[in-house]
Amino acid sequence: MRRLQVVNGLPVTGSLTMRSRRAFTLVEAMVAVILCGVGVVAAMQALASLQKTNINAVHSERLLRLAANKIEEIGVTSPVTETPTDGDFADDGAPDASYNIDVQPGTVEGTFVVTITATDTVSQQSLSTIVFDSSSTSTTGTGGQQ
Repeated sequence: MRRLQVVNGLPVTGSLTMRSRRAFTLVEAMVAVILCGVGVVAAMQALASLQKTNINAVHSERLLRLAANKIEEIGVTSPVTETPTDGDFADDGAPDASYNIDVQPGTVEGTFVVTITATDTVSQQSLSTIVFDSSSTSTTGTGGQQ
C-alpha cells in the first residue's frame, strides 16, 4: 500500500512535492524576464530624454552668451540707433548662429530697450536690456553759464 502525503490539506505523492518546491516555473521565469525588459526600456528612454535636455540647455546657454556679448558691443562701437539690426556671430566663432536686434525708445530720454534674438539650427533665445545712449539726448539749459 502506498502512503499518501498531505500538503496544505491536499493529498499529493512524495515525488511531486519535492520537485515543485525546488525550482521556478516557466511562467515565473518569463514574467521576470518581461519585467526586467520593461525596466531596461524605461531606463534607456529616461537617459535619452536627459541627453536631449542637456543638448538643448547647452545650445540655449551658448545663444544667451552670444547675445550678451552683442549687447556689450552695442553703444560702445556706435550709437544704439545706428547698430545693424541683423547679422551672424561669425566673428565670435559661431557662424551657424545669427541675431536680430530690435531697438525701441525707452520711457526716459536717451534710453532704448534693446532686444537681441539669437538663433541657431536648434533653438532661439532672446535677451533684453535698457541701454543709455548719450548721443541721442538733447542738451537744454545754459550749460552751467550765467
